[in-house]
Amino acid sequence: MTDHLSAEDLASHLDGVLPPGERTRVDQHLAECHECRAELIAASRVLRTKPGRRRWFIPTTIAAAAAAAVLVLWRSGTDDTFPPQYREPAVSTTPAPIGLAPRGVTAAPVRLIWTRVPHAERYRLTVFDSTGAVLWESQTTDTSIAVPRSVQLRPRAPYFWQVEAQTSWNRSIKSDVVEFSRP
Repeated sequence: MTDHLSAEDLASHLDGVLPPGERTRVDQHLAECHECRAELIAASRVLRTKPGRRRWFIPTTIAAAAAAAVLVLWRSGTDDTFPPQYREPAVSTTPAPIGLAPRGVTAAPVRLIWTRVPHAERYRLTVFDSTGAVLWESQTTDTSIAVPRSVQLRPRAPYFWQVEAQTSWNRSIKSDVVEFSRP
């Protein structure tokens, strides 16, 4: 086979405008000819990376005009006699600490372990009984702390613990409550 597909045949094949008889001929040739197949693949890659027409301009303009109209209508219906209320933005990018251990049944001594929180200055730990009463509370700068033996934990009784990370002055984030018990 010495005849290869023309550039027009490849372009028409890529555009999907070949008549059915011609398409069958081109498909059969591409099945047998490695060089034409490689040229078709290269041309299709070029077409995929070609920047398309910017179609977002009109919808973006319409959306901006609608937003401006809503803002004008909303501002005309508000009462400006009250001063604006300023509020700090919520800190939502700081991940909460995750209680790692103990979970479930644990043997003595009880050591609470949790994940580190970026920019946390200290951690406050609280251990609760099944009624929600605080049995023990402590603070540390580390990510683990041992519950002292002076805290009496009954066997098979459910207990709960939680860690609160202080990330800055008057800001903190708490973990979920974790349940554990003694064998």
